[in-house]
Amino acid sequence: MVWLTSASCPVTARIARRFGLSEKTARNQHSAVFAKLRVSDRVQAALIARDAGFR
Repeated sequence: MVWLTSASCPVTARIARRFGLSEKTARNQHSAVFAKLRVSDRVQAALIARDAGFR
């Protein structure tokens, strides 16, 4: 769920706090999702999520 927050809350530290994670863990989660989606940034990931029906 961390990656879904990317579109509405782009600051990694805030995302980490929201989920009770360290900032490094949140960054690692983002990197893992980006690699699986074969994208390089949050905008591309958000576009894929939008196209898949996530809001």
